[in-house]
Amino acid sequence: MDRVLARRLENDDDFNKKLLSLVEDYLSLGQQATDYWSTEFDVAHDVLMCYAPLSKADLEQLERGHPKRFILPMIATQITTMTTFISQMLFGDAQPHKVEARGPEDEESAAHLNQLLRWNDKQQAGYLLGYLWVQDVLTYNRGVRYNSWAPIYETVVEMVEAVDDETGETYYKPKKTKKPVAGFNKVHLVSPYDFIC
Repeated sequence: MDRVLARRLENDDDFNKKLLSLVEDYLSLGQQATDYWSTEFDVAHDVLMCYAPLSKADLEQLERGHPKRFILPMIATQITTMTTFISQMLFGDAQPHKVEARGPEDEESAAHLNQLLRWNDKQQAGYLLGYLWVQDVLTYNRGVRYNSWAPIYETVVEMVEAVDDETGETYYKPKKTKKPVAGFNKVHLVSPYDFIC
């Protein structure tokens, strides 16, 4: 954090109050927008899931053990088709993220970076995450995702010295510890209902 800002946050109560008020207003307005659109999200979700509106007669039949009524709206088929097409274009390759060398001097560096990008893609279900992201975009008109660093740990076994309580003799016993050895750029999806814009 900037030192001047940190000092101001520590010493200036009026600045803290203004900042807190700004954050509360931001959160309140964002929540109002999300609440306003949540009924539209519900309708879009029901169409995508092919849920049919139920009438009173439908409810009476359900009580008698009849199967639920099922409709397949054309929009659900269109969204599924477009989602498959777009996600296949963006994420369907064996390696969806690549770099190309600009010249002969960059070929070795590009090959190493492509190997790293390929490994990163294999650490998570990249196509599935991409498919669900595109589906959110087409269904709710919002596709929100963010990246975070996900460390990969390796278990290391060390022999440590211990003392036997009964005899007082020393011996060695294994001790397992987890040590970070690598990491990757992990993609997280955010539900449109949880995103404060």
